[in-house]
Amino acid sequence: ITPDNVSRIAQHDVYTRIASDDDRQEFFTQLVRTTFDQLVTGNRQFRPETFGSTDAAVGAGHFRMFSIHRDDQAAFVSLGLDGGVDRARSATDVLSVVSQNATGNKIDWFLRRNIRYEVDLEPDGSVAYGDLQVELTNDAPSSGLPDYVIGSPVQGIRPGTSRQIAMVVRPMSDRLVTFRVAGEDISPLRAQEGSLQAYRKQIDVAAQSRTGVRFESAVPAAFFGSGRELIYRLRVLPQPVARPDRLDVVIQPPRGWRVTGDTRFTGTLDRDVVLEVTLTKTLRATIVDYAWSRPWRLARQLIGSIF
Repeated sequence: ITPDNVSRIAQHDVYTRIASDDDRQEFFTQLVRTTFDQLVTGNRQFRPETFGSTDAAVGAGHFRMFSIHRDDQAAFVSLGLDGGVDRARSATDVLSVVSQNATGNKIDWFLRRNIRYEVDLEPDGSVAYGDLQVELTNDAPSSGLPDYVIGSPVQGIRPGTSRQIAMVVRPMSDRLVTFRVAGEDISPLRAQEGSLQAYRKQIDVAAQSRTGVRFESAVPAAFFGSGRELIYRLRVLPQPVARPDRLDVVIQPPRGWRVTGDTRFTGTLDRDVVLEVTLTKTLRATIVDYAWSRPWRLARQLIGSIF
């Protein structure tokens, strides 16, 4: 067992090669005990890359700590080890895509998620309009693996189907516009997640297939500051998953405003992604606002109030 194969062995291979629950438990017991014993015994030379790997595990959410003792827990929070969503309080816009296995199997090894978030900024209305698109791909086969991996004790679910409780975590002020799964409008459940809120819906992804989720919403008061200079700050929180998510973010500033900061991100979502954009209003922006943006904004509000 090496750093290169431990993830696959512990999250997939052990369930296909060891049938007994007791034997699997014994395997995990030996794996953890051996790793810990090697860590605390003998002379270890910790190099910068060692701490870098640990920091990466913390940033991706794979390593968390909690204590019932107040002082210890405060230290974990300050070090970012607690994983609480309240770390996003300093952002004006927050996004996290979370999915939980609802089938009682080990099919998550085959799940891949591509996340794209497009944001239109309207500083004069102090609103950010978000368009989230998530592609859930299930690479699991429909046969050839144990029921413990691709089956389910839940009646009516075909082998290889990945049933996920999908959640979109947003700011508490977020106003939902549409939530679609495979092109069909749905009504999600809502729940509070710390200082944030979550929209929740159960989604089935058949074996060797993919399903798309479309989520559109508006975030009021999406800027710091006032007047001619405003700041929009987005924070994307990762979920620790077997295969890291692919994330694309596009922030579209309004016409005529001078933009400073990062408006795009493309890469692996293996730690918090923070994008901050500063907008400075120009003379052109003032003209555009009075001639086009403000009438369109009023029309949009009127249509929303009617329908």
